[in-house]
Amino acid sequence: QAAQAQAQDQARSAARAAALHGEQRRCSAAAAQRADKLLQELARLREAHRTAAALAAGLVERVAKASDDVEAARNAVADWGGAVARCREALSAASAERESLRLRVAELEAERGRRDAELRQLDAEAEALRSKRDELAAQAAAAQERLRTDEQSVRENALESESRRIRLAEIDAETAMLRAAFAEHPASPHECAEVAARLAAFEGDPDVESRRLREEQQRLGNVNLNAAEDEAALAERRNFLRQQLEDVVRAREQILAVISDIDAESTRQFLATFETIAGAFSRTFARLFAGGSARMELTQGEDPSSAGVEISAQPPGKKMQNLNLLSGGERAMTAVALLFAIIQVRPSPFYIFDEVDAALDEANIERFGQLLRELAARAQTIIVTHNKATMTLADRLYGITMGEPGVSSVLSMALEQVSA
Repeated sequence: QAAQAQAQDQARSAARAAALHGEQRRCSAAAAQRADKLLQELARLREAHRTAAALAAGLVERVAKASDDVEAARNAVADWGGAVARCREALSAASAERESLRLRVAELEAERGRRDAELRQLDAEAEALRSKRDELAAQAAAAQERLRTDEQSVRENALESESRRIRLAEIDAETAMLRAAFAEHPASPHECAEVAARLAAFEGDPDVESRRLREEQQRLGNVNLNAAEDEAALAERRNFLRQQLEDVVRAREQILAVISDIDAESTRQFLATFETIAGAFSRTFARLFAGGSARMELTQGEDPSSAGVEISAQPPGKKMQNLNLLSGGERAMTAVALLFAIIQVRPSPFYIFDEVDAALDEANIERFGQLLRELAARAQTIIVTHNKATMTLADRLYGITMGEPGVSSVLSMALEQVSA
């Protein structure tokens, strides 16, 4: 019984050991699975930790940068506050100056209207005087031509009349002599003595001279019995033409005096306009170049209207020098300043600019655009350009494109509608 009981205890112990071994194996398998899961979770957590650390580092950097930006913004706000105060003061001063300039512009516009009316009146008077001068000059030239022709005719007629009178006298004398020689009654002693005296004084051959006189008489033909009346008429015509010539000379003197007055007035107006344009050119140059100075002068000459124009410019930071010594962009800006100065003095309702901004850089384009906007506010303006900054100033764009070889088409865009 004891051995049986011992065997039973051993059997139960072996069963328990087998059960424990099975349970241990199950626990080991479960523990191994849990360990794998924990390792995977650990790897995921490590990856999340690395990601969080990177995000934390980025956030720290962004926080530091944001702090710097906040500090810079505070400084900028402080600076802008001072700038706004200064701008307000400048705006108040500019408003006061604008009001005074507006009043001055109104006065200048009224003065310009009066000057333009006076100039138009003077132009009309000058044109009428020029027409009258040309008419009188033509009349004077025609009268002088007629006078020369008539004087030549008078001289020729006078010479011919005198020659005929002499030949008539000689022929009458010879006829009288022949009649006396062949008359029925003999000549008187006095006539015979006279004929003898003439024959004694004659050195040539009487027969030859007689034949010559007869041939000359035949060439002369009939004697003009109205030669004296013709001479009187020609003399009267000559006196009339002389009187006409005196009138033409007086008219010419009057015309020359009027021309002198017109030239003097034209010179005065030219010099006044030139001075006005020179002043506007200096102001426009300083505005386009943001400083500097420029002057425009006439070259030396007796006649200002035929004198040349010399331009000297001094951009900011440079010395005063001739226009030919400036760079290409500076010459272009100087030309633009002169162009806008002329526009200010002699405005027009319509302008066309052809690539005047081709040689300008961005800063100059901006200042040029300011002048162009002011001009476009009071006059219709067309500008041909390839510059995009200048294109943004326009209300409407027109472009030429070639969709097909040899076929051009026009495209247009209204920028004010696009903006709206």
